[in-house]
Amino acid sequence: MKKFKFSIGKLSSREKRFFILTSIIVGLSIFYLIAFKAIFLKWKVLSGEILQKETKLIKLRGVIAAKEELEEEYNNFKDRIKVKGSPDKDMVTGLLKDIESIARNSAVNILNIEPLPVKRERFYEQYSIQMEIEGDIEGIGLFLYNMDNSFRGFLNIERLEIESKGKERVLKAHLLINSILTSPPGSQKVKIKG
Repeated sequence: MKKFKFSIGKLSSREKRFFILTSIIVGLSIFYLIAFKAIFLKWKVLSGEILQKETKLIKLRGVIAAKEELEEEYNNFKDRIKVKGSPDKDMVTGLLKDIESIARNSAVNILNIEPLPVKRERFYEQYSIQMEIEGDIEGIGLFLYNMDNSFRGFLNIERLEIESKGKERVLKAHLLINSILTSPPGSQKVKIKG
């Protein structure tokens, strides 16, 4: 068997250039496969992670903005219903005034409005109002929409019954509205077993 011995010196100048060019191409291909491709894949993974974190950050900014807006609305609502003297009477009076104002702005007539007894639980109080209104479908819809937007979760329409009054386009609605408010700190009586 003959030993294969390669010597670049025995090649012609054209073969030497071809050999050097081929060596460069093979070397760059190996570099690409080993180093560059690994770096590119790592860069692609990091770009994906950055995109995910940016998306999460945008969502969190939206949540923070919504939280601040809700806290501001809660504070406005809390200020509107601050009680002086008799808490139940003042609270119900404030709710009734707000509901009547919304009804006037919604073009519905209040036929009957009746506050129900306050239900006290350990950490909250439930105020209920039973009412009857009449108006056209647009007015009743606007009233319900304005109620929802004015109180943003502080009032809950527990029951809604709508019936036709026989007149053209006039509807009558029966509503049961609840409002649950937390009791002020320190108002709960805590028994300590000793």
